[in-house]
Amino acid sequence: MNDFSVEGKKVVVLGLARSGEAAARLLYDLGASVTVNEYKEKQELQNAEELESLGISFVTGGHPLSLLEPRPLFVVKNPGIRYDNPLVKRAIEAEIPVITEIELAAQVVEGTMIAITGSNGKTTTTELITRMISEGGKQAEVAGNIGRPASEVARTIHKDGFMVTEVSSFQLKGTLHFKPKIALMLNIFDAHLDYHGTKEDYVNSKTRITTEQTEEDFFCLQC
Repeated sequence: MNDFSVEGKKVVVLGLARSGEAAARLLYDLGASVTVNEYKEKQELQNAEELESLGISFVTGGHPLSLLEPRPLFVVKNPGIRYDNPLVKRAIEAEIPVITEIELAAQVVEGTMIAITGSNGKTTTTELITRMISEGGKQAEVAGNIGRPASEVARTIHKDGFMVTEVSSFQLKGTLHFKPKIALMLNIFDAHLDYHGTKEDYVNSKTRITTEQTEEDFFCLQC
């Protein structure tokens, strides 16, 4: 996904919610053939009819494995959907990339992405940094785990603007080439082990915030 292009390509968005809707709309705007898959029935989903009117397809009432045929370019997974979901497992077995929507947003944002994670203090730090940048006269928008989904905000950021993004371990676990210009790791305590299974997986997910960074990027670690 380094040479990012989705025009004319099939992409599956697994789970609607706010981040799924934002991802579906962004992918549609980029020219992808988008299919949204949601366990709930269509009549339970807000904005489903509006999205369908754009040409976005819906498969509801379950997660059929047939969604992976023909093979999609990638799957955008709602962060709350576990990795033992049969559709997610099958996609991974077939080496189909399974990502979360912050990965998608990072591919298209033209301004500077600041990503903040940690077990505690993420929201306060995100809001403080956003305010500092704004008061310095620059565009700064909150996105990610608070505020609007990153995929919704990404295309509104000017080249000299900043997207200040709170990211969770759930979101970071679903990244492959996530490379924020500035990354902050506040702290790590035992948390969300029911989702991650082990502390090792939780820590590994958190450190995805910096693993793709280069010497041209910045990583801040609170000690």
